[in-house]
Amino acid sequence: MVELKMLYPYPSLLIKDDLSYVIISDLHIGFEARFIDKGITIPPSTLQMRNELEKLITKNNPDQVIILGDIKHSITFASDMERIEINTFFEELSELSKVTVITGNHDGMISSLLPKCVKVNENSHMIIDDILLLHGHTKIPLDNDNLKTIIMGHLHPTYNRINFPISGKQVWLILHVSSRSLFNNDDDSIIQIYVLPSFNRELAQIGFTSNRGKIVSPIIRRINNHILHSEIVTLEGDIIGDLDSLQYVL
Repeated sequence: MVELKMLYPYPSLLIKDDLSYVIISDLHIGFEARFIDKGITIPPSTLQMRNELEKLITKNNPDQVIILGDIKHSITFASDMERIEINTFFEELSELSKVTVITGNHDGMISSLLPKCVKVNENSHMIIDDILLLHGHTKIPLDNDNLKTIIMGHLHPTYNRINFPISGKQVWLILHVSSRSLFNNDDDSIIQIYVLPSFNRELAQIGFTSNRGKIVSPIIRRINNHILHSEIVTLEGDIIGDLDSLQYVL
């Protein structure tokens, strides 16, 4: 039986089947270029992400690291900073573990930027047992209605509530919906959707989060009025909200 575990206090999941996988999403390598262009110098976030991944890999000894998209920050091109930082980051990561990338909406040209040792998944999704993994910017493939769990990124969920102590902090978002609401079938079994916080923690500091006035994922738009239950969980594992608190994340 497949095992799924949230790796507190990191924005990462562990899947154990015949093999084991560390799952992360949303690196947005090179986002700092927008500040550098304005004369603001900030250190690259790749060092912190690389160090955290080394800790995760050392502790969990996965067979593979799977990244659910948005490797780089720019969408239609690659900056000089991205070319350098992406290559260095993945060369070092590949020395620690096998790496597979599922592409996101920011990953145009990504294959040409990655070392050859990094696998880019052919499809925009991957299935492990009854778990679907994808970035979250596309619709769910409708021929997979035997799924039990969906794992996605894309939203960078952050808790945004005025005058609340943890406002602006990254959170996990776990949604419970019926198969019927996703696939228009007659199945009332429950599917869990895990939305990963961005692995690049700096994104929450610059406001690049899910709470932007509209729901940017077609998956979440599809089920938004059909969510049966939800949990909002901090990176430390504390449950701080339920269905009534979704308004502070979405």
